[in-house]
Amino acid sequence: MVAAGCYVMIGIYSVLVDALNVGPLEPQSTVPFEIVRDPVTLTLTGIAAVVGAPLAEELFYRGLVFGGLLKWGFWPAALLSGAIFSGVHLDLGSLIPFFIIGVVLAWLFWRRGNLWETIIFHVLFNSTSFVLLVATEA
Repeated sequence: MVAAGCYVMIGIYSVLVDALNVGPLEPQSTVPFEIVRDPVTLTLTGIAAVVGAPLAEELFYRGLVFGGLLKWGFWPAALLSGAIFSGVHLDLGSLIPFFIIGVVLAWLFWRRGNLWETIIFHVLFNSTSFVLLVATEA
């Protein structure tokens, strides 16, 4: 449910950015075009995006970074870890949406007290993104 809400937020964000004609802030795929043309590379990318990234990123950004910053309180920890999470995705158009997603994931971890739900969210989000990439690029 939370993952679906984040996709709605990204859709609204994209429509707003388009309506305001702020091209550099439009989210773009960070996956090189060549990856979708080679089945082996596409499969390995899918495994990395759907399994590897959620595990590694949640352990690092929510477990280590957010967890370590919690001594400053929820909001400073969530905002700073969300900003770092967003920045490493290296897409200007994804900075705001991924920042919000990073804060949502921090909240989910803080509220539920375990990383499994954030990992599941991340797997669902990345799976959907990967399916959309394959469907639109194939």
